[in-house]
Amino acid sequence: MTRLHKQLLRAGLALLTLTSVGLAGTTANAATKLGNSVPKSLWGTWYELNSQSGIMRVKLTAKTYSISKGFFIKGKWTPNWNGGKTYRLGKKVKLQKTFTISAKNNKKGYRTITARHNSYSYVKSQYKRMTSRYSKQIVLGHRAMTYTNKHTPTTSDTYPSELAQYANPAKHFYDEYGIGSLK
Repeated sequence: MTRLHKQLLRAGLALLTLTSVGLAGTTANAATKLGNSVPKSLWGTWYELNSQSGIMRVKLTAKTYSISKGFFIKGKWTPNWNGGKTYRLGKKVKLQKTFTISAKNNKKGYRTITARHNSYSYVKSQYKRMTSRYSKQIVLGHRAMTYTNKHTPTTSDTYPSELAQYANPAKHFYDEYGIGSLK
């Protein structure tokens, strides 16, 4: 076999593998049952310092989901990404209006929330309540993957993170990191 034939064979096998993985992923997504409410253990307003764009805030209730990034200015939350948009729980994901949640936890204990923040992609965020790997504090474990409209992952995947609740989040981030302003 010539070198060119070997390269073409490898490329063909790689394409076949990617296609079968993509189809398997699409089938699994279609088979996922949707939940009719957010579990009570995930409710609340959760924060995490994101060095690139400020503070990430996730707010969950039984039927709503809000995710944004921003800062506390004069003690008030001021989003600089996603405008603090609140999504309602629905049976289908609608652009900047509704989100869906998986009916059950996955094997690692996460619930998957799917939302569309823009017209060219959608985000599958996974959340679970857990004890922090770094302290004894209860946190919201978060992982996210961005997909194109053709269900392929993009290269800008989000790293796993931990979001925490604070009695006074503006004071916490100001005192701990010198970010934002109180009054």
